[in-house]
Amino acid sequence: MEKIFRALFCTDEQKVEFATYMLADEADERRTSTRELLLLELNEGVSITWDRFKQAFLDRYFSPALREAKARQFLDLVQGTMIVERYTATFVALSRFASCLVLDEERKCEKFERGLHPRIRSHLIPLRIRNFTDLVTRATLVEENMRVNTTLFNQRKRQQPPPDSIRNKKPAPNYRPQPPLTTKSGQRTTAPARVFALTPRDTETSNDVVTGTLSLFSCHASILFDSGATHSFISNHYVPLTEKIPEPLEPSMSVATPSGEHVNCDYVLIGCPIEIQGRILPADLIIFNMSGFDVILGMDWLSRNHACVDCFNKRVVFKSTNGEEFSFQSVQGGSPPRVISAL
Repeated sequence: MEKIFRALFCTDEQKVEFATYMLADEADERRTSTRELLLLELNEGVSITWDRFKQAFLDRYFSPALREAKARQFLDLVQGTMIVERYTATFVALSRFASCLVLDEERKCEKFERGLHPRIRSHLIPLRIRNFTDLVTRATLVEENMRVNTTLFNQRKRQQPPPDSIRNKKPAPNYRPQPPLTTKSGQRTTAPARVFALTPRDTETSNDVVTGTLSLFSCHASILFDSGATHSFISNHYVPLTEKIPEPLEPSMSVATPSGEHVNCDYVLIGCPIEIQGRILPADLIIFNMSGFDVILGMDWLSRNHACVDCFNKRVVFKSTNGEEFSFQSVQGGSPPRVISAL
């Protein structure tokens, strides 16, 4: 309403009259009664300023306790499960009750950015956008791009032929007998691979693994460093949290599991940013149906980064190309962290 008043260059008296007219029903009655009370207080011949009118209206119908509650809501506001459009509308509505937190465009943008979903925020922070309209537009575009990537992944997943275990109605979905390395003419071949641990329970009987938690695509991922695994894997449940588009594996991978089963894997995420002590060590992660860990880092990644698994001290030691050593230390004791893929 005030934007309209500014555009029309309204005087204070006109603002009061127009506001009383534009509001209807109960709000209209409130505005009218506020005006009448002010006239009685100031005498009929005294003009009512717009700021005085607004303050009197808020004091009477929005108690300090209510305004304080709204200010706290704004202070704690995050996007959560809201889409960007809904988060923006809520942000603007609540910001009126905590104007001291958004005194200028820069502070407004910083507060809005902090409340965004971590995956969206990670794309915007390096841009340092300090125009609120531009920031909302960019956030909406990032959100739409993430939605498209997830849709593409789900479509590709649905287009895969059902595994033999489902066609035969066996109780272990996604498993099929180990296919031969070479097939009939015209069909794809599969490459062998193996993992020695898929769950925290498996790691209890293995001496060559280290577990921990790392940030991956702005979320906490449960990681297994497994020198017994030939390749590196990512849980199919974690994939929608990434901004990567799955690419087909050529040839597809037949993975031997600790239970003796074999699982066919057809897609991979290229160049996933694994961060160890501020260093980015990219990993090509094969999408795998597992629920014990979000990511398994196997020998392909460990050897490429000159890593040594120190089983006794439960750490992984890396050596850079210039000879500098750095390490990842597993947290000892306690129960394993909750992981995305197990939810």
